[in-house]
Amino acid sequence: GIGGLGVRKHIVESPRYLLGRNPKSRLGRRVLKELRGLRSDSEVEREVGHIVAADSKISKRGEDVSVRKLVGGTHGGTFLFVMTLHVAQQFCGINAVFYYSTYFFAGVVEDPLVGSMVVAAVNVLATWAALVLMDRCRRRDLVIVSAGGMLVAVGGILAFTELEGLKGYANGPLLSVVAFVAFFEIGMGPIPWLLPGEILPPESVKVAVEACCQVNWFCNFIIGLTFPIMQESIGYMSFAPFGVVLLLTLIYSSWAMPETEEGLTLSTSGQKIEALMMKMGNGSGGGKNGSVGLVRTSSGGFISKKEREG
Repeated sequence: GIGGLGVRKHIVESPRYLLGRNPKSRLGRRVLKELRGLRSDSEVEREVGHIVAADSKISKRGEDVSVRKLVGGTHGGTFLFVMTLHVAQQFCGINAVFYYSTYFFAGVVEDPLVGSMVVAAVNVLATWAALVLMDRCRRRDLVIVSAGGMLVAVGGILAFTELEGLKGYANGPLLSVVAFVAFFEIGMGPIPWLLPGEILPPESVKVAVEACCQVNWFCNFIIGLTFPIMQESIGYMSFAPFGVVLLLTLIYSSWAMPETEEGLTLSTSGQKIEALMMKMGNGSGGGKNGSVGLVRTSSGGFISKKEREG
């Protein structure tokens, strides 16, 4: 907090926020010029025009967007997929490790506090690695590798804790938890927060992120509340349900998650999910009568019925 006060003069407000509140904002123009490295006033005004026009368009489209309409609309399946990843992010058990690592390591490693410090250090390093991987690897691949690695780590936690009394396996549980945290940070941690802006239309992103945030924190609360009870009841086997969640996430992501890299547009990514929902025939991504409003084109892609009729 003290550090934040010391650098507050160097923290600038978002130019999009300033221009959204007042398109004539001088401060917004000055900040935009500094951040973008624009040289002339004409360049600044051109960029301001783009921002104001885009925000106005998104605002008009998003006036009637709500969670209910989003779930029942054309992009309902896409939204529910993103929501599912947020639920999996918490029910995979990562915060059980962060909240109760010292409690979990008691009796498993010689010094539980050292174990917690090692996990925290690995979390920081893995976050840095994730920053590098985000721009070099596909989102889908990262989620699959992340969930798969965490699943193997859960197996290691269960196996090594069972064998902890045998010589040579003393550090097995700690190393497994370290791997669990490291794999989380490269995929299951950041990607659920990135997806709404990448596979949903701009006017739906705000509502989608708000809903996902609420669900995410509710699931976080459930894990924080129930893990001590699980730990007290079934001991180290309390990680087994997390393994089940990770297995389901791995299967679901391998089958349903679209790619947002390498030239795929937002609408194309969203349509892939909607098409999968349509094949399921459960209507979770559609409007009335379970229709998601998509039809296959001659090229094998998908477009909305309205686009075809137009």
